[in-house]
Amino acid sequence: MSKLRRILITGAASGVGRALALDCCRLGWQVVALDKDAEGLDALHAAAATEDAGVIPWLLPVEFSELDHDDADVVAEALAREFGGLDAIVHLAFEFGTAFPLENYPQALAKKLFDANVLGPLALTQSVLPLLRESRGVVVFSGDSVVDDGAYWGFYGITRAATEYLARMWQAELADSGVSWMRFDLGQVGTGLRSRVLPGALRSEAEASEAAARRLFERIDQSLAGPGGHGFSPSEEDDQSLRTSKNAAFMEDET
Repeated sequence: MSKLRRILITGAASGVGRALALDCCRLGWQVVALDKDAEGLDALHAAAATEDAGVIPWLLPVEFSELDHDDADVVAEALAREFGGLDAIVHLAFEFGTAFPLENYPQALAKKLFDANVLGPLALTQSVLPLLRESRGVVVFSGDSVVDDGAYWGFYGITRAATEYLARMWQAELADSGVSWMRFDLGQVGTGLRSRVLPGALRSEAEASEAAARRLFERIDQSLAGPGGHGFSPSEEDDQSLRTSKNAAFMEDET
């Protein structure tokens, strides 16, 4: 049985982020929905209102590639002021860019993707970390196992790898902080991004965003209900989502 929680979801305007936001609203959680797609956020707000979800999400139209520490601090201060803290942050926003080979990859696009996919989430996590320590909360990072093939993923693949390593460092440095660290693999979820990256590929095997969001919610809720300080761990092949581990080591696997 879940109780009232406060959750910040990036990439909340579509896909798993949108489905997770609506699930949380239906269960009475306070949802802070962050995305660069202002129209998508408005549609999320309208959907929650139409469903009489019980809680209407708080919208944050933010471009991650332009987010700096000052902006992130403003978000954290607003969370503390309006909601008294934060229980979970779920990083689902990710820019793909264009699949140029590295030989011809535009530096401006590379910088934009690194800012959006690595530095923006880093700044936001840094700013809300004191709130998560206080609540013994949860940080969820998204991953994408389909980029493991290597070639032609451009800075999407590079920033995915950087995010994986960043998450490992967070857990290693803060293993005793009381904060739980999780990984959610989007490689098998039928998101809009996945459809653009792999048009027509494995559509029959792709998991619906709603089903993935439901399982993700259950894992977050379970973690918040139990002791904090879980190790950061990727998902198992037979689970395809995420799991937490009381073991502090990062456990290698694919999904």
